[in-house]
Amino acid sequence: LVTVVRTTTYFNPLKVFLPLSLLFVAAGFLKMVLDLILEQGIKDAGVTIIFMGALVGVLGLLADLIVLQNRKE
Repeated sequence: LVTVVRTTTYFNPLKVFLPLSLLFVAAGFLKMVLDLILEQGIKDAGVTIIFMGALVGVLGLLADLIVLQNRKE
């Protein structure tokens, strides 16, 4: 499994990082909605999870940029 993920990340990193990023962002929004409904306020955990998803997405875009740069050379 590790070899498959490494190979996929080397050739097409967005296939790994983009779904993971979207999963974190969706989980963060779900956590924020649940906190808003159940506790009448937004807690820090939902915002942190969304921010983590954004960081994973940016990491995926950076990895894709590096792969594209290496293919041109």
